[in-house]
Amino acid sequence: MEAIRLGVQLRKYIFEDIPVINDCKNAVRYLHARYALIGWQPRNCVTAAHNLKISQATKVYNELLWDEDWLDEEDEIY
Repeated sequence: MEAIRLGVQLRKYIFEDIPVINDCKNAVRYLHARYALIGWQPRNCVTAAHNLKISQATKVYNELLWDEDWLDEEDEIY
C-alpha cells in the first residue's frame, strides 16, 4: 500500500495522470476506491517496468552527475 501511495504522490508531483501499477491485489483492492488510475499487474510485469524505470532514472542521474562534474572542472580551470 505504501508503494501505491508513493506512486500517487509522485504522480501529483509531476502533474501527470499516469496509472500506478502494483503487484499486490489486496493493496490495489483496498486503495482503488480512494485513488484513481491504480491497477494490478502480475509481479513479472511490474518487475520489468520497475527495472526499466530504474535503468532510465540511473541514466539520467549519471548524465546529471557528468554535467556537474564537468562544470566543476571547468570552474577549476578558469
